[in-house]
Amino acid sequence: MTVWGQNGELRETWEGLHLQNVSPITWQQGWLEPLLAPYIERRVQELIPNASLRVATRHEITEPRRTRSEKAIRKCLGVETELVWRPDGKPEVPNSDKSVSTAHAGDLTLAVAGPMLVACDLEPVVKREDQVWRDLLGIHRDLVEIIAHEAGEDNDKAATRIWTARECLKKAGALLDTPLTLKSSEKTGWILLGAGEMTIVSSVVSVKMSDTPLALAVLYK
Repeated sequence: MTVWGQNGELRETWEGLHLQNVSPITWQQGWLEPLLAPYIERRVQELIPNASLRVATRHEITEPRRTRSEKAIRKCLGVETELVWRPDGKPEVPNSDKSVSTAHAGDLTLAVAGPMLVACDLEPVVKREDQVWRDLLGIHRDLVEIIAHEAGEDNDKAATRIWTARECLKKAGALLDTPLTLKSSEKTGWILLGAGEMTIVSSVVSVKMSDTPLALAVLYK
């Protein structure tokens, strides 16, 4: 890039731009929807270095969920392609090796796509009685206190994380009693869960379009 002054004098010339990651991204004021997907995608690829996937979001209160899903998936894929929906509601790309998944929280839709098996889920953090959570989380209920301690958060956030991880397992076609193990936890609030050959990345984020924090999970195999 070349910058010229009003008098025609050459002021500046840029021949390249090099950026360096100096610290993790933290954002306490709530993410704007256009910035959320790049942030999630970057964090997943940092936590799972070999992961090849794209992430997109769509926030539009006038659109039905399926319309938002289709637009978000096509944004992930980068092409206008045909999509079909299985009887269980899972989206697929015909005649393609791409795996896609979507999730919704209110008017916000999250989509992921990749060459390997992927799944995602998005849930608002809601306060529930401990017994309600134990019933909802089944065999994974004992992870609540472990994650809450490691992530430095309350049990409702930790439980909602596990709920999103279980939903990812369901969308990936895995058994709901597949064991989940906590592999790592960052001070930034991102955690890594193992589920056999599958890995699940989880976080709790604040977004401008939601009054409550959202727990999100992305599964990659």
